[in-house]
Amino acid sequence: MIRINFNVINFFIFIFESRIWEKFSYMKHLIFSIALLMVPILLFGQGIKIQSGTNLVANSAVNIVIDGDGHWTNNGAFDADQSTVALTGNVTQYIQGSSTTDFYKLTINKSAGDARLAADATVANTLSMTSGQLDLQNSNIDLGTTGSIQNETETNRIKVSDIINHTGTIQATRTINSVTDYNPANLGVLISTNVNMGTITLVRGHQVQNGSGSFAGNGSIARYFEVPNVGQLDANDKVKMQYWDAELNGHTESELIQYQWVSESSQSWWTPLAGIINSSTNTYTPADDAYSDYFDAPNWYTFDFTETFTLGSESTPLPVEWLSFDGYCHGNFVDLQWETASETNNDHFVVERSTDGENFEPVGTVPGNGNSNQILAYSYLDTDPLGKAYYRLKQVDFNGDFDYSEIIHISCANQPESFVRIFPNPFKNQLHVMVSDLPEKEFTLEVFSMEGKRIEKHELHAGPEGFHKVLQTHRLTPAMYMIRITCADFVKTIKAEKQ
Repeated sequence: MIRINFNVINFFIFIFESRIWEKFSYMKHLIFSIALLMVPILLFGQGIKIQSGTNLVANSAVNIVIDGDGHWTNNGAFDADQSTVALTGNVTQYIQGSSTTDFYKLTINKSAGDARLAADATVANTLSMTSGQLDLQNSNIDLGTTGSIQNETETNRIKVSDIINHTGTIQATRTINSVTDYNPANLGVLISTNVNMGTITLVRGHQVQNGSGSFAGNGSIARYFEVPNVGQLDANDKVKMQYWDAELNGHTESELIQYQWVSESSQSWWTPLAGIINSSTNTYTPADDAYSDYFDAPNWYTFDFTETFTLGSESTPLPVEWLSFDGYCHGNFVDLQWETASETNNDHFVVERSTDGENFEPVGTVPGNGNSNQILAYSYLDTDPLGKAYYRLKQVDFNGDFDYSEIIHISCANQPESFVRIFPNPFKNQLHVMVSDLPEKEFTLEVFSMEGKRIEKHELHAGPEGFHKVLQTHRLTPAMYMIRITCADFVKTIKAEKQ
């Protein structure tokens, strides 16, 4: 093996930094090319530093090995050709500099310490995790359309050292069309689909994903994926997640559940996906009807099934407890409405009101639903409002433990807001619909199934006193339905259950 000692490196750096040599840019380019033809090259000390304005060129399949405490520092440009850059030191080494390095092959083969990414990089061929770990920190690796990870294991893996704050990712771009358990670039996500998803960029990150609402303090394992265009999962479209035990972040492996980020209007939450965890292969496989245990129907037409997936557990759940809490003025009362995405041992809600936002008193009670993983809607009418008031909800468990919702402020001193109310909910053979203060007199009342099929449509007229219609619902089968009121730019949708 040919060794170039640090005096030789200093000689080249001296030449590059001299003003005289700047007049001979071609020769400057050539000398480094000649140096790299002596393969392989072993570099000690400060490693390789490409100065600003300098182009380091590798001809053919040279091996650039940085040993000891050397770093890769790129402030200029690197033409990799078919070369391999290997970090083999026994202390922490950095890939750094002001420029993105375009590697052909990058090998992490460390006997001790980590390789740390302090600047973005691309890898066109293989990122080989031969030995040691690659800490992405807050930088990103792009494998493009041809790069892939090789030899990643529990001990030789890609990670971030700070799973709470570090945002580093590794991504790859692939065309996905009718595949089964396809693992793009060996990122660790297995995709099955019978359709053409197109050319997408898949992202793997290791920052813990947090819940929101009452579950804001809970977190996922130290891994997540973004899989564009996958949307709603079913028997033909699956996203299986793989992970390492070192990423569990305190979760019990046998309790792991896959989660998908879901949005509906202005609300977003993590929804669990029914499935099976295989602790031997470290893989979670969603069920064919992954949403059935948690949604009333998996095809609720207002949902947006986003591209982000992670793993958590029921003992440290991700879904939000409170989805929404809103209040609306209507004549001489205030209509309070809220939704929950999950409930555990929920006995009841206490509606509390305040004039200053600090000192609250109870004004009413609404029964809870015990345990639920479905979206549930609640409402309460304050028939003796204060004009301007603050409201909050106190959720009380069967054992007396309690939690509070956010605080909302309702002012009924100005122009009344459009009002829609349905009752009873759940209903049997009749459903009452009340509306008032709509922006126009003419409005549309529609009933939809949870799959988005319109069952009824009524063109109606509301007078100054409002409107009250009784829907005869004998022919509706027991199920969940959506009641939608549309008037000009006002749209209100309420979920109702037929028993």
